[in-house]
Amino acid sequence: LHSYVTKLCKKQPNVKILEDIRTAVTASMRLMLQQLLGQLRAPVQLPQCLKVISFLRRMDVFGETELRLKFLQARESWLNSVVAGVPKDDPYLHLTRTMEVLRVHLFDIVTQYRSIFSDDGDHLIGVASVNNFDNRLLFTSWLSKKVQEFLKILASDLESGINSFESILGQAMYFGLSFSRVGFDFRPLLAPIFLKAIEKQFATKLDSQAALKNISESLASLDFSRLPSSPPPLPLSQESATPPLALLDYPPLAHVTNAILTSLNEIRLVCPLSLATLVTSTTQG
Repeated sequence: LHSYVTKLCKKQPNVKILEDIRTAVTASMRLMLQQLLGQLRAPVQLPQCLKVISFLRRMDVFGETELRLKFLQARESWLNSVVAGVPKDDPYLHLTRTMEVLRVHLFDIVTQYRSIFSDDGDHLIGVASVNNFDNRLLFTSWLSKKVQEFLKILASDLESGINSFESILGQAMYFGLSFSRVGFDFRPLLAPIFLKAIEKQFATKLDSQAALKNISESLASLDFSRLPSSPPPLPLSQESATPPLALLDYPPLAHVTNAILTSLNEIRLVCPLSLATLVTSTTQG
């Protein structure tokens, strides 16, 4: 109807009734366009997405690249609203819930996009006389952007004081692995973030103000004249990981031992091999 009215107005210009009809049809078409794009900003399944994109193509308002961009923008708007609705009171719960939401819904959007739009060479849109734009780069860039946003959320919540790394690490790695099915396994990007957080937690526990205060108070109240003689070397049959009872006669050494063991226990389940040198040097220092 819109195309017919437009052609009619070109053939019969300056006809008031035709101009009024064209204005009314254009307004109806804009309203329909807004309603169709609004459906993509809601929780919608693949069959409805196919219908909406089919209508948008028949309206012939957007080119192929612009249509893909509008689809991704609309679906991203809905996804961001869902992520923003996750409670932020507890960093641990916020991070686990965010990962669950992104893993499910982001994968659905990827499935919808790949089912609707083809990635073959028929959709190379000419930008210049020589260069062509590959629409596959549009989707790859968008997905990379969403992954980078998740990595920022991950780093921020880990900085907020999450202590239980093992469950978070397992869930994050599963999230990254699940996207290997669409060729976007981002697990290598998680390693530096967890490495930094684990290193910070170890240093914080080892140099905590409470531990330093206990050691200082113990040294201040220690009477060196009443100290027993040096304890004998540990027998070879005794488990070396067990602190000797003779440490009880040396309270400052006992406090130091407790501080070191506490910091090591914090990272014992998730400590990566790349931190072995740092942990050893820090403990010995």
